[in-house]
Amino acid sequence: ILATYATVVGALGEFAADSASGVAEVLQQQAPEAVALILAAIKNYPRSTETKQLAFAVFAQLVLAKYDILDGSLSDITPIVTAALSADDTSGTLQTASSSLVKTNLKLDVLEFLRVLVQRSSVSDSAAEFLIATKDGLRENASSKAFQVPSASFTAAAGLVKLLSNAAHQSSMEVAQFVPWAEDMAQCAASLTGTDDQDLRSSVNVFIGTVLQKFGDHISASTAQQLLLILTELKGGMVHAPAVLGAFVQAISKPTALPQEIVVAVAPSVLQVIDPLLRQGSASVVTVALNVVKALAGYGTETLASAGDHILTNIIAIISKSPESPPASALQAFAAVCPTVSEENMRSVTAKLLKLLSATTVYDGQSAEALGELFETVGRSFPGLMDSWKDGIIENWSQTHARYYKQRKDSSNEAIQVPFPTAMLTNAAKSINSLYTGFYEAQGQQWTSEFLESLVFTSPRSTEDIALVCLGLRALGYAASQGWLAQSDQLAAQLDAHIQSKHDDVRDEAAAALGKYVGSYPATFAALFASATASDSEGASASGRLQAVNVAVDQIVGTGHDKTSADAMWAQITAYAQNSQGPLPDVLAQSLATFAVTFPQVFIPALAEHVSSSGDAKIKAFYITAFRTVLADRHLSAECDAELKNVLPQVLASIDDESINIRRLSLLALFTVIQSKAALIKDAVSTIEPALFRQTVVNESLIRIINMGPVKKRIDDGLDARRCAFQCVHMLVRMLPGAANTDLLAESIVRGIADDHDIRLLVLQVIHETVSTQAHMYAERLDEIAASVRKVQATKLSPKAVSQEIEKHHAILKSSVSVLVALEPVAKAATSPSAEFDKLLAEVMDSSNGELSVYYKELHSQG
Repeated sequence: ILATYATVVGALGEFAADSASGVAEVLQQQAPEAVALILAAIKNYPRSTETKQLAFAVFAQLVLAKYDILDGSLSDITPIVTAALSADDTSGTLQTASSSLVKTNLKLDVLEFLRVLVQRSSVSDSAAEFLIATKDGLRENASSKAFQVPSASFTAAAGLVKLLSNAAHQSSMEVAQFVPWAEDMAQCAASLTGTDDQDLRSSVNVFIGTVLQKFGDHISASTAQQLLLILTELKGGMVHAPAVLGAFVQAISKPTALPQEIVVAVAPSVLQVIDPLLRQGSASVVTVALNVVKALAGYGTETLASAGDHILTNIIAIISKSPESPPASALQAFAAVCPTVSEENMRSVTAKLLKLLSATTVYDGQSAEALGELFETVGRSFPGLMDSWKDGIIENWSQTHARYYKQRKDSSNEAIQVPFPTAMLTNAAKSINSLYTGFYEAQGQQWTSEFLESLVFTSPRSTEDIALVCLGLRALGYAASQGWLAQSDQLAAQLDAHIQSKHDDVRDEAAAALGKYVGSYPATFAALFASATASDSEGASASGRLQAVNVAVDQIVGTGHDKTSADAMWAQITAYAQNSQGPLPDVLAQSLATFAVTFPQVFIPALAEHVSSSGDAKIKAFYITAFRTVLADRHLSAECDAELKNVLPQVLASIDDESINIRRLSLLALFTVIQSKAALIKDAVSTIEPALFRQTVVNESLIRIINMGPVKKRIDDGLDARRCAFQCVHMLVRMLPGAANTDLLAESIVRGIADDHDIRLLVLQVIHETVSTQAHMYAERLDEIAASVRKVQATKLSPKAVSQEIEKHHAILKSSVSVLVALEPVAKAATSPSAEFDKLLAEVMDSSNGELSVYYKELHSQG
């Protein structure tokens, strides 16, 4: 019963964090009675260690569900905890060894309960009394010889130290009475740092680091310094460096209770320890050594002053081993050590360092932040080197761009696209911005883009000019997204001028930069949109301005959540769509999707209304495209889903539209929603499916015959839409099995077997998805299915057919046999056999039937 209850509480605990579930409240109400019954069981069976073990398993699960759930019962639990922890370790005969194992297992369960109990944010009075009563048991078991008990004791004790520190900060508990205990535990831990037990070694290091971090100002200075130095002793070799020095970093990383003077005092000896580690081949050892450098640098230049130049040399060597992806810790350590490096030394390594960093490709936020921090620190610490660093960044990017341009020019195969080095450009742009950010900060100046204007106001005539302009545009775009750019009509005009450049790289960068600039000044959006949609805006210029519009929408609406601006922008875009005489670009549909995703309660219903009310096929297609873009987003909020569910029937009514293109687009929208968000459509299937299945019927009015010389060719303009309809049917039976009307489904399958080859393949997938659950449906229609298969197999190949047509004909015949193979088990099990189906199957199986018989055997052998 106890084991089952522990399992049930553990399962319920997964829902306890959700206040709406009510689980925590129910368990809270039940806990006092449950604890009383468990304690009674322990009293009734005092010698049953298993009962006690299961009791603490239950207690741990209850605390995991709600941290203070047992506070009212802790006084009753205390005697059992203290008794279990104070039990003597035994050894000797087989019997006493067995007894020792039982006691050890009980201790481990009690220690696990304590570990869970102290993972809380505050201490009640009853919890404080419990902790006071049980802390000595932790100390006693820290010296135990029993396997895993000391490690578990230190782990629980580390959690207790963190809890006590939090309680002290909240003024909810006086921790002075725990200080002697913490010092005693730490001294015990210090004596075990050389143990061969890896788990114990790890737990004692973590405990020492935790005590120093949380109680460093409570214990004596001499003890604190002694313990800190212990965390720099690599007993047992380099393999233990990550764990030991990791605890050292934990102890000194701010915020910490350790007094600064203690850290400064041990810094020289620590730097001697990590110096050889920075040259190690092990990534984990190098990383922890770099983390030590970063942590020490947080205490001011005095901690690294004597070693700054030497450490810098080691860090550069580390970066040079993997310049494309240097560890973030190396970049952060470089930034930390910069203020302690002499300007002369920094000048001597500038060229090499910039060459290395120019190759860096940032893939994660931590590395991007570290790279920016590095350049900010250089700008802040070395104003005399600004020109050389700026010129170096520009020169390295120019060389990268020149190599790209040459590769693109030399490429003889137009199908092979030489990728633009966008990661390198981002690197250079952010680096130069960060460099000047640090410089302006140190000089007490406001951020200005003057240093970029010489690049942006360059006319891109040569390859080198193009590289400079691209760098300036990317840097300006980044600055604009951070809100750093001052409003300037001259700058906006120059960005627009670059959009009209004949160089596609410049146009792309200018569109992004202008969009981000307008995004930082929403009042300028109307002018940008007007210029993008003006009658004289055409070709690449119009495309670039429209892309700028999309970027601006994303920044103002998607990122900025500016509802006031969003209303005006939506009105401007939709008014243009309603009145436009020309084609409506998809990029504007993407912009409307951004409005809908950001403010779903307003713009999803508005978008649906435009879909249903637009009479013009071009305009309706534009809004359906926007709606499909919303549906394709796999990370929509719950509010979006709720609004979509409300409007889907309204939007998907366009499946029956008179325009074949609108029908096709609506079917694509339906396919997207079934595939990615089937739950939204589940309740509306019965409303939507009649129109869906109507689209699986061949529309003879859309079939035309064209003359190609002596040959007449049949063109089916409805095929694409019909194929989309069958794709929807396939996805419907896969994602919502049993939801489709069986009569409508069966009729579409019979039709689809005799339809185009691509559609027949979709029907085959539908059959495979449903044959096991809808056997009765197929059994009733075997005659019709056989007739459709015969129709397919009756198609003749032209005597003048080329190889491609011959291959397709073979594939058509094979797919028809696949239908028979898939439904053969249904035919054999049918209570009313189908004579037509059985006859056709027998004909196909007949070896004299040549090709069909071969296909049958092949498909059967494949299962």
